[in-house]
Amino acid sequence: MNAERKDYYPLFKKYLDQTASEAEILEFMRFASDPANELLIHHFLVAIQDEQYSGHGLSEIQQEEILQEIFRSDSNSPTFNGKTIKLKRLIIGIAALLILAGGYLSLTNTPSRKNISFQQYTGTVEPGTNQATLTVENGKIITLTELPEGEFLRNQNLKIRKQQGGLLVYVPVDARQSERKIPAIHTLKTPAGGKFQLQLPDGTRVWLNASTTFSFPSSFVPGEPRKVSLEGEAYFEVASSTGKAGKVPFIVSTQNQEVEVLGTHFNIQAYTENDKTLTTLAEGSIRIHQQNQSSRKIRPGEQATVGRGAARQQIEIHQVDTSMALAWKNGLFKFKNAGIKQVMQEFSRWYAIDVAYEGKIPDLKFNGEVYRDMNATQALRLLSMASINFRVVQSVRNPEIKRIIITGSR
Repeated sequence: MNAERKDYYPLFKKYLDQTASEAEILEFMRFASDPANELLIHHFLVAIQDEQYSGHGLSEIQQEEILQEIFRSDSNSPTFNGKTIKLKRLIIGIAALLILAGGYLSLTNTPSRKNISFQQYTGTVEPGTNQATLTVENGKIITLTELPEGEFLRNQNLKIRKQQGGLLVYVPVDARQSERKIPAIHTLKTPAGGKFQLQLPDGTRVWLNASTTFSFPSSFVPGEPRKVSLEGEAYFEVASSTGKAGKVPFIVSTQNQEVEVLGTHFNIQAYTENDKTLTTLAEGSIRIHQQNQSSRKIRPGEQATVGRGAARQQIEIHQVDTSMALAWKNGLFKFKNAGIKQVMQEFSRWYAIDVAYEGKIPDLKFNGEVYRDMNATQALRLLSMASINFRVVQSVRNPEIKRIIITGSR
């Protein structure tokens, strides 16, 4: 997904669930009215279907026809609260609601099915790279991928510089200024196929995996808890901090838990499409707080599991091989008794490519390691070794949209 865009997927879901406010509906309609967001809308449709049907539902051609209808030009433009919104945007709700119901969109002027929507892709799908955007306090979005190395932002109490190897460093300039000013919230976001590193003003290091959003204050108020939020996956090496009352905690909030830290190394996987949040401790100790429920402390070599929604449960703690959870940070895919959908979910994020399934896919388990710097064809040899067939296709209308189709027995 385009890293320069705000993450509209949660808003898209609220729109479909009919829980969005009028302001949120207008915000989404504005976003959806921009043809430049076609690829994102496509990803939203696929993600909604995958959440509801675990990958079984409309074919890729049906999905592409829906997308074509959504972005079909239409001169009729109704108004919403006095503001003009193109009628074609309204089809989004119809199309996606039909997906949720397992239906198929059939509208007048639908393109002929003789027109093949996807075609075989013979090129190379490259692995992810260091790419991210940074949103600062005035709402400005800075594309870090395009910035040269060196300092690019400075104010009275802070300077920010981009360093070699995809590292963003926050350096406090005047602690007295920080104490007098409420810190601004900055957001670092990686797209599918992206990763980045960040050093916070207190010296804490954070590694962001693909499709991750991390929000944090531009400076920490001395002696007060250091609070950040995460959606996606990140590895933390938290710097110890001491105030007048003793050690200052570092708190990571996700959708369904808080992790309280004093100084330690750990990984959190909290993607919104997963029904569980996994927190794995490599060094030190941390405490997991489940929203308004329980609290548990974990030790090195342990992993805490917190469910949400229908999977909500008490915090579960297990001994694990921490190298599995930290493999992505060390440049590896590492699988142990992983099902094909788990494997493909990780490949999909890293290679920024959709996944679809055809026929009956065998219930195989995968074990082993794959280097993340390989291209997709090389990485997918793991499937070939298990006698699973696949092909890569691309959209005829939008070549940026690529998909791996896993083919099982009919």
